[in-house]
Amino acid sequence: MVAKKTKVKTKTKKKTTKKEVEEKKEVVEQKEEKMGGMLDKLKGKKTYLTAIVVGLMAALESLGYTIPGFVYPMLGALGLGTLRHGMK
Repeated sequence: MVAKKTKVKTKTKKKTTKKEVEEKKEVVEQKEEKMGGMLDKLKGKKTYLTAIVVGLMAALESLGYTIPGFVYPMLGALGLGTLRHGMK
């Protein structure tokens, strides 16, 4: 029996050009500007919005609606995040 030699193909990474890198940076900056604009509109209101959502959830639950268990930890994390952001 004669063993056959097999060639293993290796993938070569495509080198990115400076132009491609600059284009990617521009796209990221545009996305950050959009997100920043949305957060600026909510400035000073995020904690209140979280409190209103929690109040609505409590009202719905008192009326007999079933609220999934995963919602409460998410709201807690959102509340803590807004408080942390307010401390900066």
